[in-house]
Amino acid sequence: MKRPLFLFLLLITISKINAQNLKPFEANNGLYGYKDDKGKIIIPAQYITATYFFTGVDKAWVYNGTKFALIDKKNKLVIPFKYSYVNFFQEGLAVVATNTKFMEAGGNYGFVDKNGKEVIPLVYEAAEEFKDGKAKVKKAGKEFYIDKTGKAIQ
Repeated sequence: MKRPLFLFLLLITISKINAQNLKPFEANNGLYGYKDDKGKIIIPAQYITATYFFTGVDKAWVYNGTKFALIDKKNKLVIPFKYSYVNFFQEGLAVVATNTKFMEAGGNYGFVDKNGKEVIPLVYEAAEEFKDGKAKVKKAGKEFYIDKTGKAIQ
């Protein structure tokens, strides 16, 4: 009878570890890392900037000074440092881009899912977040909407 109780307590402990709420913090050196709700440093300060972990995604964007990467709560790279622009996850996808400069036009835009897979190729001149199952994009100077598979919507 003790075994089911042990397994139950183990399951609760694992659930609490997986549900860990990490928040970015800025260290004295000006770099960002992550602390838990008790203030314990879980991911040491090593990034130029860091976002909160996205609800339902449990991943966060971090910046090394030149590129963005996506990490999990164990600081494992889900997406390596390769994007010059990233945005928040909306409807399970995030806009990413290469060959861009902050607040300047240009670059190659597409979308990644929460597992880091490029689900819509980086073939657009501009892209906005998904809303109600569609996203506004620009290609060859023309703006239009696409669905989550990348198909143009009429």
